[in-house]
Amino acid sequence: MASTVDLRRLRGFKGRNLLHLAVEGSCVTGRLDVCRFLVEEKGFDANSTSTEGETPIFVATDTDSRLLNGAENGVVPLLTYFLGRGGDPAAPDAKGCTPLHNAAQYGHSDAIRLLLSKGVPVDPFYHHGTPLHLAAGNGHDQVLKILLEHGADPNKLIRRVTPLLMACAGASLKCIKLLLEAGADVNFHSSPGPTMLLAAVGAGSADVVNFLLEIGADPNVHDGYGKFPIILAAAHERRKLVEILLPQTNPIPSMPDWTVDGIVNTMKNLPREMVLEPIANAKSQGKEAFANGDYGNAVDCYTRKYGAAVAAFEEALKLDPANDEIKEALRTVRSRRR
Repeated sequence: MASTVDLRRLRGFKGRNLLHLAVEGSCVTGRLDVCRFLVEEKGFDANSTSTEGETPIFVATDTDSRLLNGAENGVVPLLTYFLGRGGDPAAPDAKGCTPLHNAAQYGHSDAIRLLLSKGVPVDPFYHHGTPLHLAAGNGHDQVLKILLEHGADPNKLIRRVTPLLMACAGASLKCIKLLLEAGADVNFHSSPGPTMLLAAVGAGSADVVNFLLEIGADPNVHDGYGKFPIILAAAHERRKLVEILLPQTNPIPSMPDWTVDGIVNTMKNLPREMVLEPIANAKSQGKEAFANGDYGNAVDCYTRKYGAAVAAFEEALKLDPANDEIKEALRTVRSRRR
């Protein structure tokens, strides 16, 4: 006699079962027939979890609306169905990420409305940020607006990062303006850590840098490691940003030529292995962290690493105490801690 296979025991990637896989497909097609069959005919639990704690509702929201055609249309019917079958709209995965975080990160505005209508918390804690952080960092202004309308905190601080800092790092003027209207502080700074201007410079956005200066952002505040926006701009060889920042930045004593060319050339002439390569590595790490959803670390990587050059110069000077080039470079870098 042939044995009967319990389909509910079959597992795939991340320990997801057949229902999770069916949900992934339904996000694209918008069809619910396979999900209905598995739940209503085969006894799959609407709250069944993968080995990483993902429920069908979580999987449904974990789809980038910008990459998959019809994803937004497919998500809401799925959520409606699973909510009707007793699915938990707020259940987090093993890392603390909730369906609302997913929907905010991937721009599912209709899904955000539906989840909030079920009473889910608008600012659930997650080490990568609140849903507002994720919406701001990804430039989803419509999602951000909905979250703010439901009471999301525009000044919520997680790992030294606010939603406004995320919006600056993501170079989203629409999100920046919405957050400011909601009461975000353009000069808030959790030291050590990047300022709004440093984040915008790290993103390379002249439009955002100009706007922040117009509304009163202070270019003379460093990150706690001694790095100022104009120095970061010059280190990245972003001449346009140096031109924008120069008129409002106080002269740095160690810069012998306080002009655009002087600042850019001074940074360019510092030993590459001491300064420019750490910055390039930090930028690469920032991109990787951002791609992995580690937004707080991404912002920090984009703006932090230059301070490590101080230690490098100090070690180099121990090996070659008479080297005037190293001495001058060390004085230049140390001045940015003032």
